[in-house]
Amino acid sequence: GVTGHALAMGAILLMSADVRIGADGPFKVGMNEVAIGMPVPRFATELARDRLSKRHFLPAIGLATVYDPAGAVAAGYLDRVVDPDEVEAEAVAEARRLAEGLRVGAFRLTRSIMRDDLVARLRDGLAVDMTTFTVET
Repeated sequence: GVTGHALAMGAILLMSADVRIGADGPFKVGMNEVAIGMPVPRFATELARDRLSKRHFLPAIGLATVYDPAGAVAAGYLDRVVDPDEVEAEAVAEARRLAEGLRVGAFRLTRSIMRDDLVARLRDGLAVDMTTFTVET
């Protein structure tokens, strides 16, 4: 659950979660790195490629588009938006539903099958990022 802004690393954390519930309100969600002179790291680009809508991938990552909560749902940063006072309860209810409704072994293996390629790209990207990452000043 996210109760406010989710910029840069906050947006990366959102893309890493299985279910993302955000608060409705005057909040900003997105990867603003390019706008502030930072390249988006490869690992974050790969997470975005996996989680964001193909239509929003270029604007969100390459053009540093920042979204309001409803736009973040359309882009793929969030799964749904609720009233700010409901975020915590919704997140706990969703976690409970998943914990009670999914079999751990089946979930673990299915998740591995779904994400093995992504994990490999993340590891490869991190290795390259560590040797090439710079920030404009």
